[in-house]
Amino acid sequence: MAEDGVRMPQKGESDSRGVLIAAENGPVVEWDESGLVMRLSDRVVRDIARRMPRGSEQGFGLPADILGDIDAWDVFQQGDWIGFQARLPSGVRRYRRHVSGGAILAQTGGSVWLLAGLGGARRQVTYREPLGFPHHVIRAPLSDEGEAALVVPQRSVGLQALVADKLMARRFASARALRTVLADDVAPQRLPEVLAGHERLCQSLGQPAQILAVGMEFGPEMTVDPLAAMDEAGRMRFVTSFDCGPYWQEPHPAIWRQSALALRPGIHDLTFAGAGYAFAQDDLGHPLPEGLHHRAALEALAIEARLAGEAWFCPTACFAEAEGSAIRVTFKSASDLAIDRAPCFAGGDMAGFTVDGAALVGVGIAPDDPRAVLLHLAAPPANGTRVAYARPDGRGSRDGDRHYPAGGGLRDQFSQDGLHRWALPFDMAVTQC
Repeated sequence: MAEDGVRMPQKGESDSRGVLIAAENGPVVEWDESGLVMRLSDRVVRDIARRMPRGSEQGFGLPADILGDIDAWDVFQQGDWIGFQARLPSGVRRYRRHVSGGAILAQTGGSVWLLAGLGGARRQVTYREPLGFPHHVIRAPLSDEGEAALVVPQRSVGLQALVADKLMARRFASARALRTVLADDVAPQRLPEVLAGHERLCQSLGQPAQILAVGMEFGPEMTVDPLAAMDEAGRMRFVTSFDCGPYWQEPHPAIWRQSALALRPGIHDLTFAGAGYAFAQDDLGHPLPEGLHHRAALEALAIEARLAGEAWFCPTACFAEAEGSAIRVTFKSASDLAIDRAPCFAGGDMAGFTVDGAALVGVGIAPDDPRAVLLHLAAPPANGTRVAYARPDGRGSRDGDRHYPAGGGLRDQFSQDGLHRWALPFDMAVTQC
């Protein structure tokens, strides 16, 4: 080899080709009758791939350190994405990964769904829970800086990721089309960033964007922020659960504001999928994995119902009227009401109902209206009497190592996989008839 890495043709070598520059791992620049032939490094190849115009498709070989140690074949490049077929936890299908790295996505048709959750610390609790469809459910895109990955996997799973995973499981079980879902729980001020990242990813994939649902936390520290975020977001589908706070919580305005929203959501497409007192939490008031799964399953069912154009709502108190020595509470309910005192959060003998200024002696479903409850008192209620259900008392209930906010035992007839639609908390004045 000559100086500076230039290798001169050797004796006996063909006059029609040769090596001009060589390195320890082989020729770098060769020549033949057609001209010079240059061998590029893997790094340069990846950089060229990243810069290629979107929409081009060609065979593309990649080293194992790009895709990882997975059972993959039929590798090709399409725009900014590396496509391939593989056998992964989500099944045998076509997948893709951005040329700069990041999460491996299942290649799906249709729109890319967004499930954004807005809230404080309790909503952003995550666990190392395994997902059934980890290549369909991914986190929101990172900011577009240099070669940062467009998407990242769900390494620690939160509520919205579980909702998305349960949606995919239901669709898979019924042989429906699976989707790519961006799912993340963030602070309300990050909503514009999440929306922008969703749009940027969809443009890169060449697929339409669809905001599937937005969840909210209405904890005591979130009395105003969720409403402001709803107003700023405009017309969206909000699917969440009634936030009853931690089990030691005293009554606070956010709880009763949710009661008002359940009856009169205004311009918003707001659905309360479940009542928060039914979800187990720890000593800090954060949801336990069990409670997180129950809530996610209910919210997934509610989202599916809304996508199908069907109504979904928990029993919601409309008004309370005095009738002699009783109070009739009429509910908006999808089916007949039932009183179930079995769960640990059922609220005792009175199923979670309390009456201010009167002695409550019995609770039952009204015999003439299966969607109304009769509260029997020791004496007729006076003017100004108030009735409440699942009102926080600062004590809550405990079942082993699980805690529940003050709850009640009223629900409708819905039952699926051990899940029920429990009535929403309320506190209202009794009308004298």
